Amino acid sequence: MMRFGRADKKPDATLNAFVEAGKAAKLDIALSADIQRELWQKFIFLTAMAGSTATLRSSIGPIAADPELRGFFRALMEEAFSVGKAKGVALDPAYLDDRMDFLANKVEPGMKASMAHDLERGNRLELDWLAGKVRALGKELHIPTPASDTVYTVLKLHRMGAH
Repeated sequence: MMRFGRADKKPDATLNAFVEAGKAAKLDIALSADIQRELWQKFIFLTAMAGSTATLRSSIGPIAADPELRGFFRALMEEAFSVGKAKGVALDPAYLDDRMDFLANKVEPGMKASMAHDLERGNRLELDWLAGKVRALGKELHIPTPASDTVYTVLKLHRMGAH
């Protein structure tokens, strides 16, 4: 799935032609009326997926199956959602329920985020750009981010990879 759009939401003939060419090539491509919302939605889910699978050192199946761990996943999404809303992004609270349904019914149980694989391999982590970014924005906007703080604290020593 590919979504494109201008941050300023203005019409763009070149971008429209690009999207139409992609559709003609049978790609799952569309022009978004609000690309900031699309980006934030991806960020919200990715932050929770990466944070939970890396911190808990588990594929998503056991996390989704356990009520407490599933709650941790949702808390990570809720924190990212809250900072996005505070930054003025037009996010719909129904997105959180939709993603929890997606997690329970459509995500392959053996799936792990790339950050979890990077942790296992001793590679650098995207920690500063995911949970770290939620933390930083939370501090800036005076929004508590305890779940993201936990992810960051647990993984901080590993963020630059194996030494």
